[in-house]
Amino acid sequence: MDLYPIGTVSAGSNQGTIDGISYSMFEPNAGCKSKVVFYNLTTQYENITIDTREKAPQTINLSFNYEGIFTREYRQLDHFIYFVKDGLNSFHVVDFSKGMSPSSVDTTSNWVAYIDDTRLFSTISNQKANWVFFWNTSSWKLGQVTTVSTNTYISCDISDNYGAMTTAQAETVTGSIKTLVYPVYEVFLVGGVDSFKEQDYVDKQINLTSDGGTTYSGNLVFNSRYKV
Repeated sequence: MDLYPIGTVSAGSNQGTIDGISYSMFEPNAGCKSKVVFYNLTTQYENITIDTREKAPQTINLSFNYEGIFTREYRQLDHFIYFVKDGLNSFHVVDFSKGMSPSSVDTTSNWVAYIDDTRLFSTISNQKANWVFFWNTSSWKLGQVTTVSTNTYISCDISDNYGAMTTAQAETVTGSIKTLVYPVYEVFLVGGVDSFKEQDYVDKQINLTSDGGTTYSGNLVFNSRYKV
């Protein structure tokens, strides 16, 4: 499974890989915005009667905004875009604008997150969010939705063991570090890093772990592959 912006995820690791390079998850530091896009057509007649029809199912549009990110982060985004061939291949992305704080998380078998709004998730393939991302800003776990109890809980199959979040971390829903749950969509890239502009220069080493070099600001846009 390919997850933006870390690449191919594997069992028991908080990192993904692209061409043998390991990458860590990080959120867009200038925010994430998402909106549902409707493709409806309307026709107005002489007597003001309006005919409406759906041209295509609604999708979700996601915008990830970055402000002054380091060279290593910019290179990671650029590498991922090359990896998906600038939008030719679909991949999965976390909607970081729709995080929810569960009242509790039960990890007895499948992971069950108790939330009061489940409308973004679905057990039907290729509709809404079929995956859930558990995240505490350092560790994560990715699970496929198996049950949606309307506005009560979502149950997730984590047998693939994507991510390294422990059951104890998942069940931490109070305190200074909280586990949040996010919807995950299959998407296509709409625009690449062409919009990014060079910003300040940081006079330090430039590699996968050091934050040197030019900083960059810009945004990336994605559109869901399926109906939401």
